[in-house]
Amino acid sequence: MKISLFSIFALAMLVVAACDNDSSNDKGEKKHPTDPLAKISPDVYLMKMWGQMGKKSDCFISKNFSLKPDPKNKLSEHLIGPLKEGYEKGCAFWKALEPVTAPVFQRVVREGTVPPSTYFFTKFEGDGEKKYSQDKIGLFDNLETCQKFETRYQGFGEGTGRCREWKDPLKAALKAFRSKTPPIAN
Repeated sequence: MKISLFSIFALAMLVVAACDNDSSNDKGEKKHPTDPLAKISPDVYLMKMWGQMGKKSDCFISKNFSLKPDPKNKLSEHLIGPLKEGYEKGCAFWKALEPVTAPVFQRVVREGTVPPSTYFFTKFEGDGEKKYSQDKIGLFDNLETCQKFETRYQGFGEGTGRCREWKDPLKAALKAFRSKTPPIAN
């Protein structure tokens, strides 16, 4: 079958037109829904997203885990079993976390600010090259609940920072800046 240059050009134009993301030609302006939490506090929004992503990934992997130990290789039994168990424990952790933190996130949206006396902890994960990610987990209504989840997360063999009371990083930075800046004399 012989394809003409015109056919290739026409096909390319159709593909480009189909991939065009410009919605300015639409009669109604399309807006993507955004979580109001992202506008109130990007850091708190990230905490919510970490919880959702952790739950989705660990639960998906544990549900669809397909590695089977090789009966001829005893070492594989010692590696694969704990790996699957780790994903199952992670899934259980994130599932238990969600109903505890969801009301706090809803309260933040309802009040338009992060309420005082809310807590979080930081998890540390290494990537094998002496680099660590620091992700915050929370928000919790009280210190005791935060400590309970922190201890549970440490049970995975991961490092955590202690539970701390939430302070808005932008407000804290502004306050620190103001305390170091001398007043302007008139």
